[in-house]
Amino acid sequence: DYFFDASLNEYVYRGSGRGTHSKGYYHQNAGLSVIISEDGSEIRVYDDEGATVPVIDLNGALSMTTIYDARQGGDVTLLSVDMELLSDSDAWPDNGLLYAAHYGMGTGTSARGVELTNGSEIDAGLTVVAEGSLYINGDYNTVDKKGAAVIADAVNLLSNSWDGSKSVGVLPVASNTIYNTAIVTGNTTTSEGSYNG
Repeated sequence: DYFFDASLNEYVYRGSGRGTHSKGYYHQNAGLSVIISEDGSEIRVYDDEGATVPVIDLNGALSMTTIYDARQGGDVTLLSVDMELLSDSDAWPDNGLLYAAHYGMGTGTSARGVELTNGSEIDAGLTVVAEGSLYINGDYNTVDKKGAAVIADAVNLLSNSWDGSKSVGVLPVASNTIYNTAIVTGNTTTSEGSYNG
């Protein structure tokens, strides 16, 4: 139903069966979809009807940041979702499905991801789906636990002590951290010299 408009750098609705692309299951059914432009300069948010949700209505819950990712070989750009601020906004997905994607997502330092912060208490049951890597920063779903899941290409667990100081060969010291969530992620074969994590 959609086609990619290079002049706008986004997918545009063309009409039922008239395009070259379709939304995937999670994107199609999300109660809240967050789409980030290729250069990370623009965040677009849509509700379950496809209507635009002004980013200002999310109380500062969405921001862009970077993180060092050894798997990607350098700094990657992330959409950071402050779960506490999202809970306080009127934009929490009523159906419990949050979808996030970056246009033009690549590999290596062109890879993109999503970070969940301040998630010790989530407003209601929630599944978060990201096309790239997903990072859970600190305790997640530990207060008044709800049903929760994360689905992403790779899931990275950052402890309560995470301070962003990870770099080549240097890791910050971790501390006890609790994550109450189901995880669905990619899998590769562990072989000699190649550990899949």
